[in-house]
Amino acid sequence: MLLAATAWKRLPSGPGKVDFMALSTNAELWRDARKAGGRGRKSLSKRIGTSRMVINAFAYETPRSRGFQGVSRIWIERHGLHAASVVSTLLRREVELDDLFPGWDRPDERPLSDPEIRLLARAIEKKSGALSERERGVVEQTMGGLGQPLSLTEVALKMGVTRERIRQIESDAFRKMGIVLPTGSGRSLVDRRRRARLLLRMLGGR
Repeated sequence: MLLAATAWKRLPSGPGKVDFMALSTNAELWRDARKAGGRGRKSLSKRIGTSRMVINAFAYETPRSRGFQGVSRIWIERHGLHAASVVSTLLRREVELDDLFPGWDRPDERPLSDPEIRLLARAIEKKSGALSERERGVVEQTMGGLGQPLSLTEVALKMGVTRERIRQIESDAFRKMGIVLPTGSGRSLVDRRRRARLLLRMLGGR
């Protein structure tokens, strides 16, 4: 929703401020941005608000807030650059991801790097002597030994069993490997990345 003309008068103008012509000509762009989340996901406008909220956050000399909180890391990875592009066009100045989502890029939440995946694969192999083929396969998939960590549900679908069965297999494998990971973690993709890095440290991979 674009600001009404009466509201524009309360906003500052001049270099580095809101370009009001851009506001009036980018209504279609903002409508398109609402669909950025894709089917079944919250749209861009629901995630970072309407154009009014964007202006409140970025147009004032002393903004009410700086950036947007509570947006998931995965959503930012998938749609953050598009969001920054839309907001940059709306304000007619460059807006970076860190401007929109302060502190979003925490190192332990990033996708596993290729070297980390290789280290995990070697570390799991060294500890897998007591594991069955199925147990090793589950750990490799859920903890990043074959690529980015998969959720228990994703592995369950691939193996044709229930999510709970995969959890049990994973727990049994950790017990045989002498690994104790925090309980209740690992549900989200970001949590799986953290767990994979923790496992790597516990196995002496780095």
